[in-house]
Amino acid sequence: MTFRWDQPMPPEMETPEPPSVWVFVLLYLVTEGSAMFLTLSSWPKGEPVASQKFMLDAVVAPLLVWLGISIALYQAMYGLLIYRVPSF
Repeated sequence: MTFRWDQPMPPEMETPEPPSVWVFVLLYLVTEGSAMFLTLSSWPKGEPVASQKFMLDAVVAPLLVWLGISIALYQAMYGLLIYRVPSF
């Protein structure tokens, strides 16, 4: 059994550039702005803003929504291309 020392090397797969960070910053600002608008427009008049419900509605929930959308967007734009098997 002989071994060939000059095996043909397949070309490396070009990895695309990941999405710009500005896409995610803009997405966060839109998500946070819309959540803040919805929370403030539906907030009762006599209730204080410094409450746990306000923080959950205006800060925590939009952050989790933004995180989920960002992960899905990253996977759709970049992540699935890494695991593609090139055909020779």
